[in-house]
Amino acid sequence: MLQSADRPAADGSATAIVPLPDELPLELQSHSGEPQIVVKMASGRSGVAHLQQPPRTARLCWQPCSRLCGIQQFWFVQDACGITCAAFTWLLLLFAEAVLLFVVLIPAPSLAFKIVGAIVYHCLAFMAGCSHVRAVLTDPGTVPLNNDTKENLLRLAPAAGDGQQERVVYRCPRCSCIKPERAHHCSICRRCVRRMDHHCPWVNNCVGEGNQKFFILFTGYIALTSFFAIYLCIHEFIICIGTEWQACQNGPQPPVSTLLLFALVITGLVFGLFTVVMACSQLVSIVSDTTGIEQIKGERRGDAEAGGGGGSRLSGLQRVFGSPPSWRWLSPFHSPKPPAEQQQQQQLTSQPAAVNNFDNDNV
Repeated sequence: MLQSADRPAADGSATAIVPLPDELPLELQSHSGEPQIVVKMASGRSGVAHLQQPPRTARLCWQPCSRLCGIQQFWFVQDACGITCAAFTWLLLLFAEAVLLFVVLIPAPSLAFKIVGAIVYHCLAFMAGCSHVRAVLTDPGTVPLNNDTKENLLRLAPAAGDGQQERVVYRCPRCSCIKPERAHHCSICRRCVRRMDHHCPWVNNCVGEGNQKFFILFTGYIALTSFFAIYLCIHEFIICIGTEWQACQNGPQPPVSTLLLFALVITGLVFGLFTVVMACSQLVSIVSDTTGIEQIKGERRGDAEAGGGGGSRLSGLQRVFGSPPSWRWLSPFHSPKPPAEQQQQQQLTSQPAAVNNFDNDNV
């Protein structure tokens, strides 16, 4: 039977777990000779563990149109820098749309070029925009606040090795939640995120277990959209130069058209290469089962743990994009269905606590 700082339950039938913020560590001893569970404070960047009152979280959650959008619960981070970067992403898409329509597609002499170019570009841009919305509004995998119930402590505590007398779990000093393995605290979202890779201002959100698929789709579709826009601009420029702008009289004339085409090519090249690098780095982290934060800290996962338990590259991809493999991997409208092992682990770490450590009315 577990005990918490010698505080018996009110009914006397069982011992209640009531973690105390002033006690570090909190030892949950067992009278049956089993290893005790010790709740320790995870150290921050300074290396000192100080429990802080949980601040107001920088996000909003609401549940409208969940069936239509495929999002069970919207998640939005209240961060000025992230909102600005996310809005700038859409401004770039609108700029590319205007240039391609009024400078490239509408003035083009070939009807087939207009139709095919418009269909392909708008399909790619639509998928990129939807992926961006899903990456912004999807919970990245935050750890619930006040998850220090007896059940969660027993589930989250790693098994004790031979001769070990303690099973240690760690509490985040910033949001005061019990941190599952491989969870990291984001100072912008102000929450611990499972398998957090990094916080991306372009999606105004963390990239973690819950939205990594949509972030990869966003970067991939943006790259395809950028390179196809570059192709359309170069094709139009060659035609206009070859006919001395006689075939391009329906649109803006030089130097306006030349400047717009040049600006779109440079923008597409910069963001196309940037998103290719980001998408490739995400895929490498998936197959190696090492997040961006773990790479920075030098934390390497064992082969037995790669891919979320299977050790294969396919199992790692299934963990992010869903199981089994299908065309839905490329769709931002389908939330990934995780493998059985990951789904079970998510259920273990998503239970709300029955005991509240703090007055979290403002959290």
